[in-house]
Amino acid sequence: MRAVFFFLSMLFSVAHAAPLTLRFQHLGVEQGLTQESVTSLQQDKHGYMWIGTQAGLNRFDGYRITTFKNDPANPRSLQDNYIQTIYEDGSGQLWVGSKGGLDRYDPASKGFTHVLSKVSVLGMLGDGGQGLWLVTGEGLQHLDLRSGELRLLRHAEQDPDSISDDRVTALARDQGGNLWIGTARGLEMLPSGSTQFRHFGPQNGGLENSILSLSIGPDGVLWAGAARGVQAWRLNGQSAERLTPALPADLAGLRVPKLLHDRDGTLWLGTFTEGLKRRDAVTGRFYNYPRDNQSRHSISDNQLSALYQDRTGTLWVGNWFGGVDRVDLSSGGFERYTEEAGVQPGLGNKKVRSIAAAPDGKVWLGTAGGLGLLDPAQGTLEFDSNAQPGPDGLPADTLAALATDLRGRLWVGTPDGLYWRDPRSGRYAAVPLDEEPQVRSIQSLLVARDGVIWAGARQALHRVDPETLAVRTGLPTQPTPPGWPGASMRCSKTSAATCGWAPRTG
Repeated sequence: MRAVFFFLSMLFSVAHAAPLTLRFQHLGVEQGLTQESVTSLQQDKHGYMWIGTQAGLNRFDGYRITTFKNDPANPRSLQDNYIQTIYEDGSGQLWVGSKGGLDRYDPASKGFTHVLSKVSVLGMLGDGGQGLWLVTGEGLQHLDLRSGELRLLRHAEQDPDSISDDRVTALARDQGGNLWIGTARGLEMLPSGSTQFRHFGPQNGGLENSILSLSIGPDGVLWAGAARGVQAWRLNGQSAERLTPALPADLAGLRVPKLLHDRDGTLWLGTFTEGLKRRDAVTGRFYNYPRDNQSRHSISDNQLSALYQDRTGTLWVGNWFGGVDRVDLSSGGFERYTEEAGVQPGLGNKKVRSIAAAPDGKVWLGTAGGLGLLDPAQGTLEFDSNAQPGPDGLPADTLAALATDLRGRLWVGTPDGLYWRDPRSGRYAAVPLDEEPQVRSIQSLLVARDGVIWAGARQALHRVDPETLAVRTGLPTQPTPPGWPGASMRCSKTSAATCGWAPRTG
């Protein structure tokens, strides 16, 4: 991607919660992380971000990183450095699951209490009361925090109401307290207060049904990321209906280990090979955010391992080989359109000379290569090159100025004259002007409230009648001031009284 960018901000309104153009900040070993492979993310009640890696636990305060590792000489240190999951329960207690077991953090002593040992804890979720659901190497377990009782819920071949597979990979709890479970065979649900599982889908162990991640949106739809593709289920109490949402063709073959609904209902998908994807909750459109080796503001790696949104609205993206990236989704900002296509359509040229509003919320863009019609709502760009102009076609010169009049006609100013575009036929017509180059070199355009078109040239001001297209030309009464390389007519606001001569610097 080229180093020169074109920015559009607040020129138009697009119905999405956060800008489509995302500029990530990076945290890696250079900033103090114990390792680049990030496995889990969690913000605690004090605002600290906890970052789990394969080589220790990290706490980020917004400025500095404090690290926690196993110390054989310290019984209050972590059991194991390979952190697999971090969770804060309803009381604000921080829990850390590792390959060695389950630890509870004590903020007063900055030490850890070993609650479970010699068991690999892969995931955690509160049960809505005084307990934790645990995804472990032995299967699904429930820990009662008051009694310390640990209950293992395993598959039983002769019991159809048992869980279908002990290879549990993901958990989600709905508003009714029901526990939704992803396994290597498919989707399961354990009703609140029950010990009998319900099975959804074919449960055949195929890659399409090997569930890796779960996330429930505010609309009550459960999304499931699989070893191949994604699923969507409409939840209704203790039942679920499989949906068939429109999905990009490439998504059907991707491994999707992480899913997250942000506070605006946008679904974020962390893939195993293609980076970050985003589904707009209103339009259902998907956007891609892969690693861009030419941009330091892209995600750091395409193999994603963790997704999290903190209380300030910042989205955190963990990578297997690139540390963690973060972007503020709630602060607004710029949409960025560049020469090359990305999450936004490419402009085809890095030099944008002029901008004008177009009907239906679209935008005219005059570039060094031609004229673009951008539709921000649909994310599309129609482009008309002026490299080989034809009869009644787009002028071949630089599109120095653009303006749309009250009849929907586009006016185009170039160094060689003034043109207008018929909105019905798309043909261009030249406006007769004096042959003097300084008089016909149009630098700026303005459509006044009364519909009159004003065109500022290097040494003239033209008034075009919107009805008859008759032109009246005014020339400067005084010579160019000494020391100026030249002057151009500049117009602003809405009348001829606000047009004036301005120094030309190049």
